[in-house]
Amino acid sequence: MQRYNSVLNKLNLKRDKIAGIQSALTTADINKDSRIDFEELRHDLKMCVGFLAVYELAGAKGIFD
Repeated sequence: MQRYNSVLNKLNLKRDKIAGIQSALTTADINKDSRIDFEELRHDLKMCVGFLAVYELAGAKGIFD
């Protein structure tokens, strides 16, 4: 029974990861044409980099306070 639960948990985690990737791809498709072109990818990456920069600054501020 423990092995069954372990396999089930792994499958659920994989399903959640796939759902997250599908959601990210849907969000990246700005013009909703079911294709992600270079500009859409570039825009999405800029958003990620900006978020990470803010996150790093917040973490650094917490360290030095």
